[in-house]
Amino acid sequence: MSCTERLPLARVLAATCFIWTWFLVIPNSGHAAPTLAWSELGEEDGVHIYRRAEPGTGLFEFRGVGVVNASMAKIVALLSDASKMPRWLEGCISGELVEKNYDEKANYTDMKGKNVVFYAVNKAPWPLHNRDYVIASSLASTAATSLKPAGLVIDIHSISHPKFPPKKGLIRLPLMRSRIGLSPMDNANDKTEVDFSVVMDPGGILPAFIVNMVSHDLPLKTLLALNELVMDQEYNHDLERMIQRIYAQPKSQPAH
Repeated sequence: MSCTERLPLARVLAATCFIWTWFLVIPNSGHAAPTLAWSELGEEDGVHIYRRAEPGTGLFEFRGVGVVNASMAKIVALLSDASKMPRWLEGCISGELVEKNYDEKANYTDMKGKNVVFYAVNKAPWPLHNRDYVIASSLASTAATSLKPAGLVIDIHSISHPKFPPKKGLIRLPLMRSRIGLSPMDNANDKTEVDFSVVMDPGGILPAFIVNMVSHDLPLKTLLALNELVMDQEYNHDLERMIQRIYAQPKSQPAH
């Protein structure tokens, strides 16, 4: 199946979530699940697509790695804007900021313990019900390696929130988990490698194989949408400056 083949149920399942997304967690059995290796599925439009099984679920986690033409700070600022969620989350028709525990103008030295929560709704084709979800995301730095310079990672997961209980007429996603890794590509800081992964369960009666067929295309669609989104100049510049200040990247080669 082509990475860009569009399926009838795409609008039901796509929620990547992240973001914001800033931003899918299988019910915890009390035992740590093994981390499986990624299998590469192919490359399209410069995006490498991978998948791995989510143990005990029948679902796959899908991953895409590609280049976005913007700095890490600008990407974070754009993904933190709830109003822009429909522009990069497949099927998303509305996004709303629930809460955040930081001030963009504060003099933080890092973002440890800081997070943001969003509520969003995804459109589903008739006769299915639309899906909604509440997601929390956090931002952290990643250390330089022999292969990559220091970067950032956005971790996203679905949560329950007292202000947004399940609503009549909507099906709440029981599972959403996503990770967005950001690594600067050059000294000009205008290209970023984005490593986006997502696994989700849209709930309802949809079987796992249908969910997997639709989720397969989410990383590619997300990275292509991000490259369009970063051309937008209307976003939270205070947040962009804060990220630049806290996570300023040295103009040197990766550590060996």
